[in-house]
Amino acid sequence: MLIKEALNTFSILIIEDNSSDIQSIRSYLKNLSEKLYEIVDCSTLSQGIHLISKHKFDVILLDLWLPDSNGVSTLKTIRKAGIDLPVIVLTTEKNDETGLELIKEGAQDYILKDQLQSSNLEKSLKYAIERKHLLLELNKSLQLFEETFEQAAVGFSNLSFDGKYIKINKKFADILGYTKEELIIKSIEDITHPDDLKEDLQNLELLINGKIDSYKIEKRYIKKNGSVIWVSLTRTGIRLNRKDNEYLFTTIEDITERKNLEEDLKALVIEKDLLIKESHHRIKNNLQLVSSLLNISLLNLKENNAKDLLMDSQNRIRSISNLHEYLYKSSELNSVNIQHYLNNFLDYLRASFSTDAHNIKLIKNINEFIIKNDLAVSIGLITNELITNAIKYAFKNREQGIIVIEAKKVDDLVLLVIRDNGVGLDENISLKDAETLGFQIVNALAMQHDGSVDCNVNNGTEFCVKLKIHQ
Repeated sequence: MLIKEALNTFSILIIEDNSSDIQSIRSYLKNLSEKLYEIVDCSTLSQGIHLISKHKFDVILLDLWLPDSNGVSTLKTIRKAGIDLPVIVLTTEKNDETGLELIKEGAQDYILKDQLQSSNLEKSLKYAIERKHLLLELNKSLQLFEETFEQAAVGFSNLSFDGKYIKINKKFADILGYTKEELIIKSIEDITHPDDLKEDLQNLELLINGKIDSYKIEKRYIKKNGSVIWVSLTRTGIRLNRKDNEYLFTTIEDITERKNLEEDLKALVIEKDLLIKESHHRIKNNLQLVSSLLNISLLNLKENNAKDLLMDSQNRIRSISNLHEYLYKSSELNSVNIQHYLNNFLDYLRASFSTDAHNIKLIKNINEFIIKNDLAVSIGLITNELITNAIKYAFKNREQGIIVIEAKKVDDLVLLVIRDNGVGLDENISLKDAETLGFQIVNALAMQHDGSVDCNVNNGTEFCVKLKIHQ
């Protein structure tokens, strides 16, 4: 039978003043299974309540009409005594209203005495056994939850809608430096850092109103000793009736150490950026000093060849100096916007050849893209050499000319094209075997970046330089 399979021992208290009724019940139970039941009986309600306080029963078989209690009040008295056991009422009243009232007061079932037999008694006891099992499982689950809640490695709390704590675990209190008893009487406003309170309360309002299901923020709490800690907070609305939030479940984890480390790293990055900026500034100033010394030497020289050599060196230095000036002013210390850098440098370069370049038109088609510093230095020096060469030699005996510079990024290459409509490069000059310092610099820099330099002479000269972009 189901009862026999469900439970080995089942304790029943019979509260009944009619001895024949007690014997009938015992007989019915014996027919079901002799070994399943432990049966105790008494004749008054007061005796029954006393027995319940001393022994553990699984179900009560209750007569409503006893020497010390009558009617539905008999069941009410049991409930008022805090007894939450399943109660099967035995009655002679064939009144549906009485039956409904008994169920309302918490009776598991009621059986008319003149209809009492093994089958309906077994049915009621079966429900009682199932209820016992469900209660045991529920108690185990509740106990497991309580242990998990209390012993968790993170802080847990249940919060009411008005920001009051309903329940907290030990870790939550430990994180904030309070005892559980001290913290339970606090509110969110009491312990939240003023600068973080607005964001938390705004999210809390959305959660309470059902506009969001949960939220996660990083916020600061003020500990009992007045110190400030950072926590990662997750708050979720718990809906017991699947409609309204009954309470708010909160999880916090102390992230103060991580936040302090982040602040330290930010400070280091700022310090590093300042040092790098200062380095660029000093390098730029030193290069400008060298350039100024070369300029003084130029003023004292009378030989044109020597002047040209010094001016070429000065422009090379200036191409590097311009880059460091750009980096000093830029927020990006390790990369260069090639369009901004070349435009500024070309303006300077043309001005440095004010006499020779007076009638030369410089056309710039430079795309905007970002490259690393070392590649930008090489592009600046190559541009300086090829533009200088064109200004000095491409337009001899001509009143005007055009120089075009193009720069763009193609996949993992920088393509730099410089062409003019001048007299064209001497056919006897080979780029690879060039003896001039300028072409040697161009070739060396191209090789340094796994690149190439090609020259075409047709109605002028065109240099096509390809440089590899290394990540």
